[in-house]
Amino acid sequence: METVWVVAASATRARIFSGEAGRLSAVLQEVEDLVHPESRMHDRDLTSDLPGRTYESYGAARHAIEEPTTPRQHEVERFVGRIGDVINRGRREGRFDKLYLVAAPDLLGHLRKVLDPETTKRVADEIRKNVTGESADGIRAYLPDRL
Repeated sequence: METVWVVAASATRARIFSGEAGRLSAVLQEVEDLVHPESRMHDRDLTSDLPGRTYESYGAARHAIEEPTTPRQHEVERFVGRIGDVINRGRREGRFDKLYLVAAPDLLGHLRKVLDPETTKRVADEIRKNVTGESADGIRAYLPDRL
């Protein structure tokens, strides 16, 4: 029997479930629950200093230096990297054969970037929905009958 992993992820939480492939309405068992509350914090709470300031190339005007990514975006990217590490390690350890990703649309793009090529080959489907707060049965309802 093949083992399926279902990863339900948002910017602040990722839940990983395991089930048997090929069974109608396979029951999902939660194997991991990752939480990252920093992704929910405001930028002002994540930094201890104001952005740097610079002068215009001409004149006396000054303005704040824009950061390429906000501190909150940086926290989301850190968390997605952690999720990717868990998934990639699970594949290397042979813990699953097929993978379903259920995540908010903006997070799916970040997840794709952190999965290694061998893990990406095992992605059976991507569902664009944030379901991390639902029960295992509620998450199962978004997946095909036969995993």
